[in-house]
Amino acid sequence: MGRGGGFIGPRRLLLLVAAAAFAAWTLLARPTPVPFVGTDLADMVEVPAGSFSAAGRVFEVEGYWIDRFEVSEADWARYVAETGAEPLPIPAGVASDPDYPARFVDAAAAEAYARHNLKRLPNNLEWERASQGPGGSALPWGEAYLPAANTQEVWAGRGFLGWGVTRVGTFERGRSAAGCYDMIGNVWEWTTSDWSEALRLRLAGDPIPEPSTARRGVALVPQDPLRLFPWLWQAEDWRNLLVMLRQLEEGDVGPGFGGRGARFRPESSYRGMRLVRGGSFKTSIRGASPELERLDAEQTLGWDLGFRCAISGREVELQARLREAFADLGWRDPLHYLFAVLPARRKILDLGPGVLPHLLRTRARCEDETVAARLDDLIEAIGSER
Repeated sequence: MGRGGGFIGPRRLLLLVAAAAFAAWTLLARPTPVPFVGTDLADMVEVPAGSFSAAGRVFEVEGYWIDRFEVSEADWARYVAETGAEPLPIPAGVASDPDYPARFVDAAAAEAYARHNLKRLPNNLEWERASQGPGGSALPWGEAYLPAANTQEVWAGRGFLGWGVTRVGTFERGRSAAGCYDMIGNVWEWTTSDWSEALRLRLAGDPIPEPSTARRGVALVPQDPLRLFPWLWQAEDWRNLLVMLRQLEEGDVGPGFGGRGARFRPESSYRGMRLVRGGSFKTSIRGASPELERLDAEQTLGWDLGFRCAISGREVELQARLREAFADLGWRDPLHYLFAVLPARRKILDLGPGVLPHLLRTRARCEDETVAARLDDLIEAIGSER
């Protein structure tokens, strides 16, 4: 029929069918899932930004997350399986359990573990705030002594041969106000901080010497004879001393030797040392000022030295925004490519080079060719901007 007769020509009908098909494809389309790899926050606690008091001073910290528990032997075993890293060098005769804290880990190894899990070590202020009790008390449970942590008092009467670590999270009453376990006792914990960020530690010399002018052989105060001999720093009871002497006999440890075997390298000053926090099962907390902060050489491997990890609140926010953008990278239809994929690409680039580790890990797990190509494009673009 004519123009007004109501019939639709074949060409117009074909266009209408094509438009309907395109609309249906667009409406029914679903993006290909993108396997975003981020930090696992399940066993971490959030510490909000704000001020807090410690050692008679007030400090400001940005928001961050910190592990609820010390890294365990089981955690380390998973890390070894995923990366091929070295197992924990636990000497024969030293008790081991999957739920014991990971020990005999130097600062570099602890940081490598943290990086693999998209975390880092906490600094001294972060550690301090997460350890405080109600009202900012120095002990996680309050000001007064309680047998609420694996410290020397718990082992009283058993003799030092009966001392040792306990499974992480054993002492419920010792949980801090932030929700962290074992912040006091069990094992000392690595931080990223050097001597200049100490809160309570007394160092030889008053005022504290600058690193460039620190005297050779300077020791902690009160002076411990064992700390005058750096390769014996961890030999604070006879059981550990025997272990270390056996390692020395095997050429595994010794003073002044470089390379992998130099587990207790002597230092000419405080350089190359880190603050470790919290004390261990050998620490007494009954006194007015328990030793909960000390310096250890970064190469130290101790049977009472472990760690936990942290991540900044900014990094958590970045990952949340990145995860949201990743969800749009999997669209395939032209309309969503124009209005979802391209804006997502711009958002990811605007987040900066900090997203590169996430892009690389996601790319390694991505099996979809289209999404993989888009990730490769992003990796190349960000790499060229660095």
